[in-house]
Amino acid sequence: MNYNALLNLRMITMSVLSDIAVSRDDDGAYEITWRQLATGEIRIYAGRRPDAIDTSAPVAVSDSGSARIASLAPTHRYFFRLDPGNGKPITVSERRFNLTGAPNVRDLGGYPTADGGRVRWGVLFRSGRLSGLSGSDKHYLRQLDIGMICDFRHPMETLSDPTDLGADYPVAVHNIPISPGSHGNFAKKFTSGDTSYRGMTKQMAAIYRELALRESEAYREMFKLLLETQERGFLIHCSAGKDRTGFGAGIILLALGVPREVILRDYLLTGRYYPPAGESEYVMNKYAGYFDKLNDSNPFQALMETRAEYLRAAFDAIDAEFSNAETYLEEMFGVDRRVRGELVSRYVAVGD
Repeated sequence: MNYNALLNLRMITMSVLSDIAVSRDDDGAYEITWRQLATGEIRIYAGRRPDAIDTSAPVAVSDSGSARIASLAPTHRYFFRLDPGNGKPITVSERRFNLTGAPNVRDLGGYPTADGGRVRWGVLFRSGRLSGLSGSDKHYLRQLDIGMICDFRHPMETLSDPTDLGADYPVAVHNIPISPGSHGNFAKKFTSGDTSYRGMTKQMAAIYRELALRESEAYREMFKLLLETQERGFLIHCSAGKDRTGFGAGIILLALGVPREVILRDYLLTGRYYPPAGESEYVMNKYAGYFDKLNDSNPFQALMETRAEYLRAAFDAIDAEFSNAETYLEEMFGVDRRVRGELVSRYVAVGD
């Protein structure tokens, strides 16, 4: 048998994990699922920090592609190391937090970068409004040790739904208003132009082009604050955590070297978590004064949807104006090669 055949045989017999998903149910139990190349047991270890996972004894062992772990404290967040024994271990955690008062709070960790790294877990977060958190929600979020919040909402939005992680929680909240995607911006759309469903999807795509090409000052400030954040977590949010936040998260991942198809996958996750029960009523009430100007409620569907064509419209606009992503990041946000290197050194783990 020649060398290439031996190499191929070794690759086939190694266990490679993919499509790993971690979720937490209402009882606080974790459900972990995965796909793997080749068979064999997966040993799962747990810890409260990604760099402090106890590998002395597994919390679960499974060869079925899934494991349910109910032995951990439901009031704490855990990270898991999946070790296939004859393959490469990987660290994972829940991406979306099971909070009662904020449905779209997510960790940006774990995504692969083009150079073989992975975005660090537990340091970069995205969410919708944080005004309705329960006491248990606040307790859980405090464990994330978020030190900096960028709020992209306008003053009217922040006054009606103020960010509240608790009066005694030390966090710096920076309000960086972004007009495209805001309440006032959508209200103007409702009173002029084509307000059919098709017309509003086109207007939503136009909003994303605005985010990409007309909001450099706001997102430049976001990157500045991200660089100033030391040790503690960094969170960006708006009202739904969909448009202004969705694009902001996208360019952070872009600067870290995450491929566009992965960025799009993260963006589309909002469609799974927003709007859950209650969100439709919130949005309808928010725009109640504009109902008499609409022929039907279809525009709200376009507004609330998370469609791939929206984010793609932003990327298409970037491609039309700039030679590559690196030039775009540097000219629009001051994120040059040196800054990208600094961001990668802080927020990308190599070899995990």
